Amino acid sequence: MPSRSSVLRLATRRSPLALWQTQFVVKQLHHIQPQLRTEIVPITTRGDSVSGSLAELGGKGLFVSALEEALLKDEADCAVHSLKDMPYDLPAGLCLAALMTRHDVRDILLTHAGNTLNSLPPGTVIGTASPRRQALVSALCHQVYSTPLRGNIHTRLKKWHNGECDALILAAAGLLRLQIMPDNAHWLDPLIFPPAAGQGIIAVQGRSDDPQWLQLFGELNNDISVRCADAERRCVHLLGGNCYSAIAAYAYIEADDIILHAAVGNTDGCLYRARARTPSSKQAAEIAAHDLLAQGATALLSL
Repeated sequence: MPSRSSVLRLATRRSPLALWQTQFVVKQLHHIQPQLRTEIVPITTRGDSVSGSLAELGGKGLFVSALEEALLKDEADCAVHSLKDMPYDLPAGLCLAALMTRHDVRDILLTHAGNTLNSLPPGTVIGTASPRRQALVSALCHQVYSTPLRGNIHTRLKKWHNGECDALILAAAGLLRLQIMPDNAHWLDPLIFPPAAGQGIIAVQGRSDDPQWLQLFGELNNDISVRCADAERRCVHLLGGNCYSAIAAYAYIEADDIILHAAVGNTDGCLYRARARTPSSKQAAEIAAHDLLAQGATALLSL
């Protein structure tokens, strides 16, 4: 373990949710090593400072690269991320040091009237910048539309209340972590409206050549999160997608088998689904990805 005189520097984005997640990691580390000294290093990422479509600007990796740069420059000892924002391939010298116990994996639909997806009135406009959510809405909801809506949770809620859209779809985990749950929230079934790969999992990224800190971070690792995240993220990778493609992937464990539900869609309402069940997360990803590619997923992802 690191010496008690060491100070662990944790890089994070500046958003309220990112800071909450980093403080949560600190609390868990203090349970393991009460005398640990920590310093939170807030960083403004390119994703926080640019406007426009993330897909066109480089995807969710824009939220990650500045934190990774701080690690590589030894300006921080670890970085705390939402796993769903992290690309599959990591820079040389960095590793996923811990995947923590998964929080709620579901998405939540917010409407002023408490609608379900099936009861949304024709012409409803849902605010979301996620291609995955846009594709699922197009496939599941007739005569319902989506409009790009970026910003942190508070910003998107404000835009919704100000009438920039009729409804919102947000990740349950973020709302629960910030203790924000608007009235009339409708929780979406992950088997019908599957989440992004890694959704609900907090990831700690470290340097591969830093064995003392890596040993400490390993105490945070959750085996179920590791198995499920590997199946989900590997499936996206095999499809040739990334963390900002219109791909959904949701894995859970039943009787020690990995059950993986994956989907690929587009905003024209086309949606392909696949399911795999096997003890191996690698094999589950391969089966689901092969099925989706056989259905024609490549054509959807190239649009």
